[in-house]
Amino acid sequence: RCDANFAACVDTRRSVTGWVVVCFGGAVSWESRKQQTTAASTMDAEYQACGAAAREGLSLRKLLREFVLLCDKLSLKGALDVFCDNQAAVSICKDRRETKRVKHIDVIHHFARDHVASGELKFVYCKSEDNVSDCLTTALPRPLFEAGVEGLGMHCV
Repeated sequence: RCDANFAACVDTRRSVTGWVVVCFGGAVSWESRKQQTTAASTMDAEYQACGAAAREGLSLRKLLREFVLLCDKLSLKGALDVFCDNQAAVSICKDRRETKRVKHIDVIHHFARDHVASGELKFVYCKSEDNVSDCLTTALPRPLFEAGVEGLGMHCV
């Protein structure tokens, strides 16, 4: 799951990316970080978050493949699902055509599209209220923050 908070930094106007990798019902890896490049739109910021989540998910999947060799009960078939609450970003991840709206995006951010084309990744739209990574990018009221943390498989104290 991934999310971005467009132009969140008041000094640099850079967005904040948040992502979490959930495996067997619990968060195994997550990050909340200011993006390295300035996004021109909400879609651009979310697309960068998709790429960050994709890189981590594929890296962890590669590690899991090593465990699969050791355990017959684990299975890694099909594409890795990446959930995003921005329909435009999901659409761009799925579509490799160069259009006016993606022409400005740097090549490094097209990582996710390449892996969708190879069948390793599948981007799925999810509603913002169902996106537990929102608690990594946005100041939320305590009940929503706690729900997000619970959704990551962790507990607030």
